[in-house]
Amino acid sequence: MKKIAVFDFDGTLFENESMPFIWSKYGELGFSRFRQTAAIIKIVRDKLITDKLLSKKQKFKDLGTIHMHKMFNGMDNETVDKFFEDIAPEVMKGLNENVVEELKRLQKENYTTLLISGCFEPLIKVIAKNLDIDYAFATKIPFRDGVVEVDNANVQLVNGTNKLEIIDSEFVEDDIDWDNSYAYSDSITDLDLLKRFGNPIAVNPDIQLMEYAQKNNITII
Repeated sequence: MKKIAVFDFDGTLFENESMPFIWSKYGELGFSRFRQTAAIIKIVRDKLITDKLLSKKQKFKDLGTIHMHKMFNGMDNETVDKFFEDIAPEVMKGLNENVVEELKRLQKENYTTLLISGCFEPLIKVIAKNLDIDYAFATKIPFRDGVVEVDNANVQLVNGTNKLEIIDSEFVEDDIDWDNSYAYSDSITDLDLLKRFGNPIAVNPDIQLMEYAQKNNITII
């Protein structure tokens, strides 16, 4: 049976949140200040009307992801790819060294590794390639006729509610040694994912996940 190791990105493999970093680089590299400002205003507005409930926390993440994607509306694929390739080296510098060590250890033990995130797919694929991760799943940027066209309905979000579905669609469940597989995350929104694995690991967990991990003797990094 196949043993797998699944890594979340924001707050887990990457020590911080990628969206604020991407937002700042978008402006630094000369892209539209208007779109940059519009995105942050909408994100702050959504933050003010959400609370710490699990359902609303995920909703806030999802809305923020859509607002960020809209900054790239009208750009062609080459421009988008170049943007993420340009910022990837700096993202690599912000990886959590302890989690990278875990990744390398499991790779040496012949685990199949997966990076799964709600972040932009072009960035996640570059990071996965740099770290020799076997599979990368992330939120796709929708294109139409060769240019980005984002609205509230056409962004295929990757989040805590569908990460398991994505994994199950890629692998036959009976072929996975779940008891000896690993999942790494920092957020309570990934609780369903963590529960599936015999070795759930909480990385710099948020308050809710910290409480759950302590009550259930889950390893904390």
